[in-house]
Parts: sequence; structure tokens; C-alpha cells
Amino acid sequence: MDSQDNNRITITDIAQALKINPSTVSRALSDSSVVKSSTKKKIKEYAIKHNYQPNFAARSLQKKKTYTICILLPKVVVHEFFGKILLGVQREAQKHGYRCLILPTNYDLNHEINEIKNLLNGGADGIIMCYQSDDTSDDYVHKLIISKDPIDFC
Repeated sequence: MDSQDNNRITITDIAQALKINPSTVSRALSDSSVVKSSTKKKIKEYAIKHNYQPNFAARSLQKKKTYTICILLPKVVVHEFFGKILLGVQREAQKHGYRCLILPTNYDLNHEINEIKNLLNGGADGIIMCYQSDDTSDDYVHKLIISKDPIDFC
């Protein structure tokens, strides 16, 4: 296993160890019907035994998705009610193979706008944004709504 960094096993490492093609390993780990059940079982057992973890960066490049939903909040959540809502969002996202990132913006509209621009340029597949209404942020949010970008507001 020479292609590891920080002792992480890769698809290539699994393929070399089992003397099969890396694309077969990838397909098996994605539960493709193209790979025989016996081969899938062997690959998955090896992956579990050696603590294989998918590489999000590689997966994102291949699929052209980040599998990330960002939640922009005006401040760090300390209220139990909002914590429960965030936990529910995170659990639902995980069911579909997504992870959630929470980004507090400290009521700074410029920071919020910069984060949104970065996220829409490939940093996330979707954004959930909580904001405090005022004339400036309302104008910006209105532009986002009509842009048809993957953003929900609360």
C-alpha cells in the first residue's frame, strides 16, 4: 500500500492487493450491478477490514458534485430548538450521501455574500441560508431568489 498518505487506503491499494482493476473496485464500492456479487463481497470485506474511507475530493471531481450542503447562519447556534433543527437537516442529508457544513457569518453581509459566491462556484451543491432582514440583505436575497441557484431560506 504505497499510495497512501496518512495511512489512508485507496481504491488503487485495494485493487493491487486483490489483483483486480481499480475501476472494478470503484464499481463494487458503489454497488454497481456490473460487478459479480462474489467480487463485490470480497472487495467490501477487504475495504472494511482495512478501514477504507471514500475520498470526497476525488468523488467530487468525478461526479461534478461536492455532496455538501452549507448552512449559513447569522451567528453560532446556542438555542436547543435550532440545534435540533440542524441535527434533523444533517441526518436527512446523510441519508442521501451528503454532509453539512455550518458557516456562521456574524451578521456581516459582506462575509455572507463572499461565502455564497464561493459556495456557488463549486463549494457546495446547495445552501440553506438564515438571514436577518434589512434593506441591504433583502436586496441581495431577492437577487439570489430570482437567480435560480440551489438556495433555501429560513
